[in-house]
Amino acid sequence: MARDLVTKLMPSAIPSTTQPTSSQKSNLIAKLYHAVSDQANSTSTSSEISRYLSEYYDPSTNESVEEYWKRKRFEYPGLYSAALFVFSIVPSEAMCETTSALRRFC
Repeated sequence: MARDLVTKLMPSAIPSTTQPTSSQKSNLIAKLYHAVSDQANSTSTSSEISRYLSEYYDPSTNESVEEYWKRKRFEYPGLYSAALFVFSIVPSEAMCETTSALRRFC
């Protein structure tokens, strides 16, 4: 369930760090297929999540979450984007306050 949520938060197209070959540059159909292909993105997303989950974590480090993702942003670009989204959400008690206010009227 958590993996599905993270996968949905990751960008659908992760920028490639490799340069296209000369045949890809000249073949417009191949470029179009590559641009709309979902299979390559889902495979890279799955492998990125798998690599992240299999990574060793040293609990004795004093590294903050922000420092970790800043350091790993090029290794896990999709997860980095998802982390930016998740960690940019400001915690709020608005829902709790609304619920408490509604209870007074019941």
